[in-house]
Order: sequence, then structure tokens, then C-alpha cells
Amino acid sequence: MRTQTFFETLRHHRQNLQDRAELGFGLPKTHRYVKEELEKLGYAPKTIAKSGLFAIKRGRRKEAIAFRADMDALPLPAANAGGHHGNAHICGHDGHMAILLGLAEHLSKKKPEKSVVFIFQPAEETNGGAKAIVDSGLFAKEDIRAVFGLHLFPGLDEGKIGLVEGVMTAQDGEFDLEIVGASAHGAAPQEGSDALLGALSLAERLNTIVKNSTDPREPALLHISRLEAGNGKNIVPARARISGTIRAFESSIHNRLLEAIEKACRGTEALHDVRVFATFRLLHPPVKNDPDLFSIMKTMLAEEEHTEMEPMLMAEDFSHYQSATPGHFFLLGTRNARRGFTHPLHSSLFDYTDEVLLKGIEFYVRILRIMGALSAQ
Repeated sequence: MRTQTFFETLRHHRQNLQDRAELGFGLPKTHRYVKEELEKLGYAPKTIAKSGLFAIKRGRRKEAIAFRADMDALPLPAANAGGHHGNAHICGHDGHMAILLGLAEHLSKKKPEKSVVFIFQPAEETNGGAKAIVDSGLFAKEDIRAVFGLHLFPGLDEGKIGLVEGVMTAQDGEFDLEIVGASAHGAAPQEGSDALLGALSLAERLNTIVKNSTDPREPALLHISRLEAGNGKNIVPARARISGTIRAFESSIHNRLLEAIEKACRGTEALHDVRVFATFRLLHPPVKNDPDLFSIMKTMLAEEEHTEMEPMLMAEDFSHYQSATPGHFFLLGTRNARRGFTHPLHSSLFDYTDEVLLKGIEFYVRILRIMGALSAQ
């Protein structure tokens, strides 16, 4: 696996995928590249979830193990592009795809004991990709008994595996609040109802919800990411909008936050003579690693190869796969202080060495071996 030709192919994949960085479900160039590369290896990839792909390496048994790579990138503001132009894989999805293409190449001339399904998924950064693949019936049709995924992670040293037992990531949701008042001349604000003033008051209330509605020992998050109002310097704003995210590990806590937001909206209406209309969206349930697969991962890894971590308030749609079959999600460290690769995910400066790609493939191969899908040869 560590031949120079194989390594150069991985680097080639990563660069080409970075050059084709696209968003959400709109991935024509990425889709075309992955499809053509799989076809070169002898696979017959099929489109799924609008712009995703899956391919299968048939084993001696139909029973299958699946691996998932996400395909979409993130937009970058021009002033913060860090050398990129437009979209960029600053969450490492180019690496995830390169690793899965490398695994497909490694298995292309082998006959595994169990079938292996390669899933290339769109719209992880936005919403809907994983759920669309699960809803397609792929897991039942291909008898997928276990699913694995990884995420490159600069919070761990390069090549180290991060494992989390049980709940790994948070249930996440989004909220949009529209505050509706009445416009007036800025010189006569008493003749209107200031939606901006109502929004500022509501934002202050929202920022106290986690403190006042949850036990300090219960991790939770409510973050306002956007507040918009007004279209003139001498006009009392008639409308304002607040948007944000909520995260919690338990559904009961998540629901408590929603109830507190509703209560804050009603209080703002009474205090500022405005109306507040709330829209909530539940995005992903928590990633919860299967206990048997977690034990298998621990058995597979030497003590110095991995570290056990606490749950994180990040969200990850890999959880939808775990509703269809037992699944395990883990982190692959990319931190390399010598090279300056210490910047966080979603930073325009996020980067990692190409050697990490080989590590990812090696761990996937070891999973197949310990799961009885591949011989040790």
C-alpha cells in the first residue's frame, strides 16, 4: 500500500478534489471525478441522493460493511480565502474522499470475504445528504451490517485515532426568529414599534437561556450567528431577524431549550409591542457509537495509537446511518506543529500532510480484517 505510485495517486486525488470544491447537493464536477476514478478501478458506481455515489466490492458473502466519505465543501469569503478561491475543503472532505478512493483501489484486485460498500455522500455541511441515502433503502438492499466513518481532526496529533464511547456528537437544531414591528420616521420613534430594539432585547434573553434553563453539568449550547434589521439611518425598522443554532446531547435538554426560546419570544412581544414568529429545524440526532463496534476499535488499536475523548457539541449527519445499522465514527488526527498544521476545522488555514491519507486507508483495512471481511494477506 505504501508504494510511491499509490501515494502519488492519493495526492493527485486530493488536489483534484480540492480544485473541484462544490457545495451541498450541487456537486457535478466532484461527482464526475469520483465516478470516473471508480470506473477506472473496475467498479460500476451508481448515483444516489442526487449527486452522491456508491460502489460495491462484492465479497464471497453478500453481507456488507460500508464506509462513508462526505463530498461537499464550504464557501469562503474572498477576504478570508487564505489562498483559496470561492469554495474550499476546509473541513477535510477532500481527504475523506481520497481515503475512500484509496481503499477502493486497494480492494480492487482482492476478493473479500464480505462485501464492501463505498458511500460518497453529498450535503454534509448543509443538510439532507445522509438521510437521503438512508431513505433510498441502500442499507437494507445491500445487507449492510456495519458502517464506519472518520473525520480529519486537528485537535489530535497526526495519525492518532480519537475514539468516543457512546454519544459522540450533539443533537443539533437551528432557529430563525422574525421580529415584526411598525416602521416610522427616525425622528418620531414613538409612532412606530422598533423591531431592532425588540431583537436586541430578545438576543440578550437568548444568551441567558443555557445558564438559566439547564443544569451546569448538562452540556448544551445556544449560539446566535446572525442578527439583521433596518434599511435606512432615519427609519425605525419594521422587521428584524435572528438566526442561530442549538446543541445538546439529550433530546430532553434540546426540547427544554426550544421551550425557553418560545418563552423569551412571548416576553419580548409583551415588552416591546412587536410580534415574534419562530421557526425551528431539527437537523441531526446525536452520533452514538455502537458499543460492540467501539470494543472492536479499542481491541484493534494499540494504546499509543489512540486516545479516548469526551463527547463534542459539534454535529455530524453520520448519525442517520446509525439509525439503519450499527455504526462507528472516529477522528483521525492531523495536527503537525512542525509544518504549522494546527489551525481548526473550517478555518481558511486548515491543512494537513498527505501522509494522513495513508493512515486513514490503513485503519480502514485493519477494520475490514478485524471484522472478518478481509484476510491478513
